[in-house]
Amino acid sequence: VNRNYIEFLGLLPGVVPNSSTISFGADTVNVNGQNSASNNYMVDGGNNNDDYLGQGFGSQARTALESIQEFQVLTNQYDAEFGRTTGGVVNAVTKQGSNQFHGSAFNFWTDSTVTAKDFFVRTQNLPKPDTTKKQWGGTLGGPIVKDRAHFFVSLERVIINEGRSSVFTTRPDRNFAISQDTDVWNLLGRVDHQLTSTQTYSMRWL
Repeated sequence: VNRNYIEFLGLLPGVVPNSSTISFGADTVNVNGQNSASNNYMVDGGNNNDDYLGQGFGSQARTALESIQEFQVLTNQYDAEFGRTTGGVVNAVTKQGSNQFHGSAFNFWTDSTVTAKDFFVRTQNLPKPDTTKKQWGGTLGGPIVKDRAHFFVSLERVIINEGRSSVFTTRPDRNFAISQDTDVWNLLGRVDHQLTSTQTYSMRWL
């Protein structure tokens, strides 16, 4: 519903996705009955956990759907390289550039003409808040130096105006309906460089 790859984890046995409707990118999962705070989120094997809020709210930074090549989920029998969890280990593997330029583009748009007034707005005869949702962006990857260095970038733009209403039964003059706005630029950049036949390094920014 919000183009977060975390929802796809529910395709695996023992994994139950929990879609968030209160915050961008806060989707999470329960693995084998464990609490959602017991998961370990990674990007290309690197830490992507929110040490302040905890994994109960998903990963620290949302990895855009268009930037993911594949994802891995370990639900039990972890190797010694994985710590900090009794739930699931979730690793998002991002796309990378090649010797050919390649990319993608997307645009999703919904405005208030396809949404209805909520119960309180309708019964209290309040003005309908402006509700819109826009998601657009794309990816681009290609060579920096053929056969040696490649780049990949991803952009996801999210604008959500979500209707909110508050009704006070003893003070109807205080009733109101507004739009709660979410405004996000979600960026990923990756560079891969092969120094020799046996030595490579990669840099990522999310």
